[in-house]
Amino acid sequence: MGLANRLAEYKSYRTQCKTCTWYEELNPEDKEAFDSWLSDKRSVSGLFKLCQEEGLTATRSPFRDHVNNHHHKDKT
Repeated sequence: MGLANRLAEYKSYRTQCKTCTWYEELNPEDKEAFDSWLSDKRSVSGLFKLCQEEGLTATRSPFRDHVNNHHHKDKT
């Protein structure tokens, strides 16, 4: 499998990330609060629980994957 195919598959996976989709729908104030929580190195589990209360439907493991593999990379 060539790099182009692998990258296309990664993009496809990325668009299916429930946390990415949910985050993009947040208002700017909530996005800033989410980002600040992570940049302050606060509890990811605590953030997950709060996000669930705000309508996030992702489960814990995909949420952690978003934080580790999508979110921080997007912000750098």
